[in-house]
Amino acid sequence: MSSRRLRKSLNLGRIATDKDLEPDESDRGIDNHIPFVNRLSAWWKRMRGNRFLDTSTDAQREVLKRNLEPVVEIYNQLLLPTGIPAPSSRSRAASTSTAATTAVPDSPPIWRNTSKRAWPDGA
Repeated sequence: MSSRRLRKSLNLGRIATDKDLEPDESDRGIDNHIPFVNRLSAWWKRMRGNRFLDTSTDAQREVLKRNLEPVVEIYNQLLLPTGIPAPSSRSRAASTSTAATTAVPDSPPIWRNTSKRAWPDGA
């Protein structure tokens, strides 16, 4: 008997069946971004610990920046007012322009990672 089944059996006062061990429909949790952000942050901490910024070539950095463009695109969409689609960075992948563009006057710039820094605020 597994420790999970034993624990459940003790709570029920009888041997727990397979049906008893199934998760409750109302207790499945809520999908959110936190586990993904935590995993990405842990990965980047390992990369920095391995001195990636000091040992990587320009080509390796370019590949990494290109691979992280979907994350930057999500970040940019959060900066825009609701209902205005952000320009796709994938359609601009061949572009080498480093200038920031704005989608709406007086809105924050749509940032595209073309520098060696990961985020516009330097974090």
